[in-house]
Order: sequence, then structure tokens, then C-alpha cells
Amino acid sequence: MDPSVSQEDRRWLARQIAEWEKSPAVTADQLAELKARFGPQRPLTESPTNRIMNILSIMGALLVGAGVILFIASNWKAIPVYLQLGVVFGVIIGVNHAGFRLRFSGGPYARVGAGLLLLGSALFGAGIWLVAQIYNITTMTNTGVLVWALGTLPAGVILGLESITVFSNALLLTWALMTTFNFGLPRHEYLLITLFIYFPAIYWHKSPKSLFLALIGLAVWLGASLAETDSDGPLFFLLYVSFGALIYLAGLFHLYWREGNVFSFSYRFAGILCLWMATFALGFKDMSVDLMSFSHMQLVPAFYWRYFIALLSGAMALAFMTNHRASKAGVNTTTLERAELMAPGILVLAPFMALANPGFVLNAVIFNTLALALAVGAVFIGSMRRENSFVNLGFLMFALLFVTRYFEWMYEYFSKSLFFIVSGVTLLLLAAYLERTRRKIIESMREGHEQKL
Repeated sequence: MDPSVSQEDRRWLARQIAEWEKSPAVTADQLAELKARFGPQRPLTESPTNRIMNILSIMGALLVGAGVILFIASNWKAIPVYLQLGVVFGVIIGVNHAGFRLRFSGGPYARVGAGLLLLGSALFGAGIWLVAQIYNITTMTNTGVLVWALGTLPAGVILGLESITVFSNALLLTWALMTTFNFGLPRHEYLLITLFIYFPAIYWHKSPKSLFLALIGLAVWLGASLAETDSDGPLFFLLYVSFGALIYLAGLFHLYWREGNVFSFSYRFAGILCLWMATFALGFKDMSVDLMSFSHMQLVPAFYWRYFIALLSGAMALAFMTNHRASKAGVNTTTLERAELMAPGILVLAPFMALANPGFVLNAVIFNTLALALAVGAVFIGSMRRENSFVNLGFLMFALLFVTRYFEWMYEYFSKSLFFIVSGVTLLLLAAYLERTRRKIIESMREGHEQKL
């Protein structure tokens, strides 16, 4: 499969191939060749109706689960112990059995079955606390959440249900945050469990959504860990610059890896989002002023250098591996693609450059310029790879950057009435211009789809 073809291109081609299968103009050999080269790595994008059915099934499962839990809890003390155990295990087994039969029987209620299996995963968590209550087992809530998370992961992987895998991932992140804020210590076990248990499961299951949630979870975990070490605001966001660059480089590595291409978008989208949010925060005047207090590097805490060196080492290794992977795949990278590979490597050094620079104005200019460059880069990358999400994200980032900086820097220089009039007109014109430009780019991308074949 050609690694240079985006997931969106594959989905469009897959829809065309499905139509050509009904036409006698395309032979079976031609169809087989097209499928082998451009076929989707994941099932075709579901129709809006199917997505609504999925959402309704999941919502219904969660609501029923909440109702059952509340009903049992309200009458729990009046039920004998043996009946309590029977209710707990009977409900869990019954719901999962019904969900399994509906999901894999090949009938018309497969989506309802998936919803029931998700409900079974939720009831499994309820059962943990109910059994502990029956036998008066005193245990920390955090431990129960961890058992719940690890217990539901195999079900999601074995049954091939992304909803359960995502649910398990969310539970694991909840456990990490609960233990971090309750005990005031970062949970490094979360990092180990995510990297050595969840990531292999995600790759085996080929679940980009679960991967994206895991990456967001790692970002949240990093923030919680830094917050509990009393990290100052600027250092907090400087590390996020390096973290985002590392994640984006991982996405470029997967872009040229045929078996892992399906994960490239999740890495790159999470990486550029993290990068932009960090540079956006560092571009505020107050944050730039705070950076001046660390102009002498010996004032920077030791923990910061440990995180920074680890992220820098990972980024350098990934940049080398990505370049090697692209060469091995025989991909002739364009100038823009080479610049895309170099940019995260430069950005990962931004914290060091910022700490070496004592000027408040220069720091503000540097980080606002970086935030603007990331917004423009997202639009170019989305156009180059025909990824609408990147185009939309780029325009959103540019609009937020313009609005916040406009209000931050211009508010004190105008009279209040004139400021709001000028601001309103400016925002209306900007919104119209950005929307028109966005539509033109997306339309040109669609025309490019048709010209490919």
C-alpha cells in the first residue's frame, strides 16, 4: 500500500471502487490491483445514519447501566448476601452474553449488541465496588478504577470493539489523575501501563481513536505530574513544546511505515495541537514576563532538565528513524515535506532558546510567530495531504490567535466604544475571509481527488 496516500484519499477511492464493482467497464483484475494498492486500512467511513445508531446505542447502554446501578444501590441493604452476589454476577454475565449474541450472530442488531457489550464493561466496574461492599473490603477507590480499566481492555481488544478500548483508556487516565491529585505524586505507573500494555493493544487492534485518546491522556498526565511538582507556568508550557514536537515526529515516522500508516494522522494531529496550545500560551504578555525570571539557567529546577533531555533525546531519535524510514520506502520527499521533518526538531529546542533569551518582547514575538507558523503550516499540510481536519484546525488556530492577541494588545490603546466597533467589524471581515478561503482550499482538494483517477 502506498504510504504517501492519505487516509482521506483511501476512503474516497474505496467508495469509488465499491461503485466500479457494479460496472462492467472495470475488470476484476483491475479492481484487485486498485484494492491492493489503495484499499482502506480500516473499514469505510460510516454513513451519518450508522453513526447516529452507534451514538444512540452507546447512550442507551450508559443510561440503562446508570439506572440499574442506582436502583440496586437504593435497595441494596435489604437484599441477602447470596442474592446480592447473584444479582451482580447475573447482570454482568447476562448483559455481556446478550451483547455477544447480538453482535456476532450476523443479524440486524449488531450495533445494539456492541452497545450492550459496552454496558457490560460499565457494569463490571459497578460489580467491583458492590462485591467489595458485600464483604466489607476496605480499598482505595483509585485501585478499583485501575482494576476496572485493566479488566475491560482485553474485552475491547479480543472483541474488536473500539468503544470498549477507548472506555478502558479513559478509565486508566481517570485513575492516574485521581492518584496524582489525591496523593500529590505523579503516577509514573500510568506511563508504563500506557506504553507497555495499552499501546500494544491499540496497535494490535489498529484503533486510531484509541491512540489519539492515549496521546491526549499522556499530555494530561504530563501536565498533572508537572503541576504536582510546583512547576511554574512558563516551564510547564515549554515542556509541552518539546512534547508536542516529539509526538508530531512520531506521526511522520508512521507516515512512511506501511503497517503503521493508519496511526500517522492521530500522532500528527495530537502533536500539532499540543505544539500550538503551548506556543499560544507562551505568547501572552504575562507569560513572556515570567520567562525572564529564568533567564539564568541555574534557576531552572532539576526536574525540568530531566524531562527536557528525555524529550529531546526521543525527538532526535525519531527524526533520524523517520528520515531512514522514508529513504528505505523509496519516497522522494518534497521540499515542504523535508521542512515538515525539520520543523519539530527545531521546535523541540525552543525551550532552551527561550531560557537563554532574557528579553520579554523578543520572547513574545518568538512564540506568537511560532503559533502563527503552526496555524499556517496546518493549512498547508492539510492541503498537501488532502486532510480536511488539518485545514479546519489551522483556520481555527489562526482565528483564536488573532482574536486573543488583538484584545490583549489593542484594548488599552483605544477608547472603549471605538475599540468594540473596530473589533466587531474586524472580526466579521476576518470570519468571512477565513471561511471563504477555507472553502476554496477544501474545494480544490476535492477537485484533486477527481483528477487523480
